[in-house]
Amino acid sequence: MEQPINFRSEEEWRSYFGRDLADLYAKVAGFLELRSEVEELVDEKNLAELIETSKIWEKVFFGGLTRDENNPLGPKALARFYRNIFGLGVDDKALATVISLLNQGFSLEKKTLRSIMPKFLLGVEIVLEEIAKKLRRVFNIVRDVVPVPEPKKYAIDDRLFGMTALMDVLNSSKRIFPLYNPLSFFIMSTYSIPRFYALKEYPELEEKEVKDLLEKFGISIVNIIYPGFPDEEMNRELGVIGHSEWSTGAQVRDVIIHLYALFQWPELSNFFTLEEESDEFYKYARLYTSRARRALDLDTFSKVLSELHALSTSYGGGIGNIFLHKSVYERNEGLKWPRAKEPLMFRYDNVNIEKGTVLFRGGSAKANYSDFVSLLSPLAFSGLSYIRPAQEKPETYVLCVLTGWESER
Repeated sequence: MEQPINFRSEEEWRSYFGRDLADLYAKVAGFLELRSEVEELVDEKNLAELIETSKIWEKVFFGGLTRDENNPLGPKALARFYRNIFGLGVDDKALATVISLLNQGFSLEKKTLRSIMPKFLLGVEIVLEEIAKKLRRVFNIVRDVVPVPEPKKYAIDDRLFGMTALMDVLNSSKRIFPLYNPLSFFIMSTYSIPRFYALKEYPELEEKEVKDLLEKFGISIVNIIYPGFPDEEMNRELGVIGHSEWSTGAQVRDVIIHLYALFQWPELSNFFTLEEESDEFYKYARLYTSRARRALDLDTFSKVLSELHALSTSYGGGIGNIFLHKSVYERNEGLKWPRAKEPLMFRYDNVNIEKGTVLFRGGSAKANYSDFVSLLSPLAFSGLSYIRPAQEKPETYVLCVLTGWESER
């Protein structure tokens, strides 16, 4: 994070919750209310009935229609946006029927349109609903400090109503990403981090005045792992601290992860002017993994790295719903899946920690705990790894770590 992180300022936190997060919630909740309103308008109506009420629906379902029955919607077709992103449209079979009639010189008659029923499909609302749910929890916690924001109202008054609402969400989201927002970076960096590293980066973190301020905004940073050394001071120094499970910090961290997933939604860049590198997560990961490479002597940690690379892999199960999938590599720096030597991927598993030793795969492999946390610290500081208690499994921890960053990309 290039900008100073003023986590000791009440004014900064008020602005973060009352402006940045409030604006995001207003736009996300507004989009979801708009989609619910569309569902009510469209419910059990055929296309003829809808188009009779407004010509807007003709553009929603047929905007950008080609004359190719095998490829009915071009990549930038408005109807493609509504079907693949907004989650409302007509299937290819029905579109092919319409194109066939048009190619034969027929006009679209009501009889044909009456036979076509629009469908609600999976769209970005599945991500936005998660974001809204977590932000509602946040504002419920801080309701005595920051007023609960109202959803923005959107009217269905032109063919671009859905794009307008989603553009507002994307613009608000950019202001939350930790690459641009210092307090978002602070929240990501303290989700799960060895205490010694946290105090190196944030020396005032455990001062009473700072802890009281963070608690005022529902941010509770607690001890989450004791490594089991005989020496209590060593336990404390090398232990892991992080946001308590239902605190605002944990909820906002999850919101940020879902926002990354939103920006990775397929075809999004076909309809919105995004930066050339539109995958915000990849941009962030590339910057902070390069810093980790410079900070660490990787040869020192070869044994730990070997164990981390033996963990299970996940494209989405590791850190929220982040898709480090094929399209990421085809878009970036000429890497082609799976030709990249070490593709970026999350690896995760349950581990145990006993008497200063990390036990992998039920104890069949081990690593020195001090080496383990020293290697993970730079990644944890940027939110690219975490280790946290497993629910209902005493002395077992969920480890998630990004691998594949060890060589230059």
